[in-house]
Amino acid sequence: MKKILTASLSILAACTIFTGCASLSKDINQDLTAEELKLKAYEYSSNGNYMAAERYYQEALKRFGTNIEVSISCKYEIAHMNIKQKKYDKAEALLTEVLAYYSANPMLPAQYKKLSENDLQKIMDKKAKQTKKKK
Repeated sequence: MKKILTASLSILAACTIFTGCASLSKDINQDLTAEELKLKAYEYSSNGNYMAAERYYQEALKRFGTNIEVSISCKYEIAHMNIKQKKYDKAEALLTEVLAYYSANPMLPAQYKKLSENDLQKIMDKKAKQTKKKK
């Protein structure tokens, strides 16, 4: 009986994973604006579906990445999701990219600069704690 239950649960889990991945493989509507893509990404992120969220942010970057404000916001949001997933090295690289935009153009809206600085500081603090634990 336990074997049947275990097998059934395994099949159910595999189907759920496959269905979730299949829904991500659908093409993203080509008519969506940058803001609509980012909103969709935010909705996925809010529900913990970071893979789908990143796909939408990456699509916004692909289509509208020449717009520096789109690039900054998408890269920051991807970095922030990476922090939530404890992928600190990936987040750090993206946050550094975001801050580089501000070095080149200080007239950009300051919102993402401050958020990036705060998140980068959190990463540095976590890395410092990890180093202390190893000693």
